[in-house]
Amino acid sequence: RDIAERLSYRDLATFPKIENGDLIIIAPVINEISLGLVKELSRKYNIILAIQGYLRSWSKAGRIIQKPFTGIEMLKSIEYIILSNEDITFNNIPDYEYLKRIVKFGPKVILTESSSGAKLVTKYNILNFKAYPLNKTIYDYTGAGDTFIAGFVDGLNAGLKNAILKGNIYAKLKL
Repeated sequence: RDIAERLSYRDLATFPKIENGDLIIIAPVINEISLGLVKELSRKYNIILAIQGYLRSWSKAGRIIQKPFTGIEMLKSIEYIILSNEDITFNNIPDYEYLKRIVKFGPKVILTESSSGAKLVTKYNILNFKAYPLNKTIYDYTGAGDTFIAGFVDGLNAGLKNAILKGNIYAKLKL
């Protein structure tokens, strides 16, 4: 089985020119972007971090298994964290204390909640954004989170609330 090589700061030389202050979306599949690189990038750029890939590892049998996030302290340099209910669920129980530990370091957290919508979680409050109703049964939500991120970024210039609403619209259209 092939495993992707980890990206390094040198690899960015092959990317299009990135200006200071630009927004970078980092969404690893399984830990192929080191947290050190994320921290380095956050010194110059605004970061949206989808941490799902840092919550996964390979089992000896070649299956993907969930693991706790080990880089919580570096989150103070991140603008937005996007994660799903599944990302904070361990042994079938959502761990909201874990979410509070992430938020305490300062990033704005967008928690997607499948067909329930999304939440904006900060140190100070939680805002709920209901999902748009679907007129069909959904059997597979694969890709809805990535599509939510695309809508979120597309709506960000119109403000954070609009970004979350647009993320919900994009996710609905994907499903």
